[in-house]
Amino acid sequence: LLTIGGDVAWDEAEALARTVVDDRALPGGTTALAHGDLFALAETVAGLTGGSVTVEDAAHRVLAYSQTDEYADELRRMTIMGRTCPEEYLKVLRAWGVWDRLREPDEVVRVDAHPGLGIRARLVTAVRSGPRLLGTIWLHEDGEPLDASAADVLRGAARVAAVRLAEGPGAGADGDDSASAELLSGVLDERVPAALLAGRLGLPADAPAALVALDPRVPGDGAGAGPRAEARRVAAVHAAAYRRTALPGWCDGRLFLLLPDAGEPSGTAAGTVVSRSAVEWAAGLVAAVRARLGGAAQAAVVRLARLDDAAAARREAERVLTALAKEPDRRLATAHEMRATLAVNTVLDLIDQHPQTHDGALDALVAQDRRQGTALAESLLRYLEGFGETTPVARGLHIHPNTLRYRVHRAATLAGLDLADPEHRLLAQLHLRRSLRRSG
Repeated sequence: LLTIGGDVAWDEAEALARTVVDDRALPGGTTALAHGDLFALAETVAGLTGGSVTVEDAAHRVLAYSQTDEYADELRRMTIMGRTCPEEYLKVLRAWGVWDRLREPDEVVRVDAHPGLGIRARLVTAVRSGPRLLGTIWLHEDGEPLDASAADVLRGAARVAAVRLAEGPGAGADGDDSASAELLSGVLDERVPAALLAGRLGLPADAPAALVALDPRVPGDGAGAGPRAEARRVAAVHAAAYRRTALPGWCDGRLFLLLPDAGEPSGTAAGTVVSRSAVEWAAGLVAAVRARLGGAAQAAVVRLARLDDAAAARREAERVLTALAKEPDRRLATAHEMRATLAVNTVLDLIDQHPQTHDGALDALVAQDRRQGTALAESLLRYLEGFGETTPVARGLHIHPNTLRYRVHRAATLAGLDLADPEHRLLAQLHLRRSLRRSG
């Protein structure tokens, strides 16, 4: 038997009743469900937005919160200390229409500051599973205004928290849909047919998508703990804010994010160019991970013409990340942008695999440089890559143009190259790139 006040809305009453029933059905009650995960999510959202976070269930009981600070207002202090929002404040919020506005899907409501009531400005959004209200997430301003992306981050956090609260102990440790995440991992490493994942997401197997591969490049322990776990939470929040069907998953120690319906090209090269919105989202994710964790995070974005291509797209994304690692200042690249580099790297792989393509004279030139501490091979490669423009190439090597001319002539003589022959030039450039660029 549940007695409620006459001023409580029916959807609040239903949510409260469901909470009581769930408390009886689940060991320890809903408030005991993986609090560490929700606390970690609260800290992630606070770090991304510059505010303070409180997560409450449908009965306004506090489930988790970010670290308190000197800027906490009276409402936040009383809510955390009492483990529930004080009734006098609930009445004020109802009178202001906050709960009415939260009935709208994905609505983020701003509550302006009221110093006389001890209330700083804050944002709030509902955590829902379909029509069912599971709780709310509050984002409070501290000493500075919230980040411009705060509303989007809050929407994403609400979707992540919804999985946690709705599925309980079976949900993913970082708030993702663990069943779907496992399916994605299986599809990426070809253990699971793509049709199963498509069915889980309610999409046809030939639906276009974008695949984002993220290398957090953060120091610390392995995937699943510490900095990498935080990178995963940041990615999960951003993915959920971007699209409800966006899905994070792991494969071979890398974090991948599938963005269904984001594969339509924005340019003229149909079938190869991912949508501008997906690229911009991926760039925002890299910026958020770098700002939150430091390091040199990088991302690769690949378009899938259909979900069935996910495993091939994963391999292509990994090749893009490998190429990007040589350009640490570059944060993101699409497979379309890197297609020339990927093609050349494939040719170099083929040269590695076929010893009959190796040129002994060029191998001897590289070996001589290493023994004697000279740079004939490197100078020749830079000259070839610079279209034979002596002055700018010499400037890049910090040597006199005449020194460069001598080195090129000496290298060509030792290797028996005719630099007037385009095939000799192509052979030298490929071989030296394989020998020098790959070895650093």
